[in-house]
Amino acid sequence: MDFWRRRASFWAVALVLLFGGVPALAQDDGGFGDGEEEELPPITKMPELLAFVKAEYPAKAVEDKVEASVLLEIDVDDLGYVEGVRVIGPAEPAGYGFDEAAVAAVSQFEFSPAETAEGPIPVTFT
Repeated sequence: MDFWRRRASFWAVALVLLFGGVPALAQDDGGFGDGEEEELPPITKMPELLAFVKAEYPAKAVEDKVEASVLLEIDVDDLGYVEGVRVIGPAEPAGYGFDEAAVAAVSQFEFSPAETAEGPIPVTFT
């Protein structure tokens, strides 16, 4: 089966990384494919965060007493390693470095892999 078609997606309400938030997950097919519906095997084990790296709080934000949240989309491979991180909900106000700090920290996270009855699978979640 094609890698991208097997890719499962998870959506969370929010992932607040600057203060150590943990995502809540729900299954979605990710919108991959050519219009034909392909039944994905059900996920039997959700990924679990094993190694957390706290984001460095930007110095200018500390000085100006500014807080922000960043919403990220994270790709985790079938071994639990982060393959990619994208900002999908940038920090407001912009310009303090919150987005960059969150991406740098999450890039170092490690997870237990998500699994189906067939074994570990890569996932994408926010």
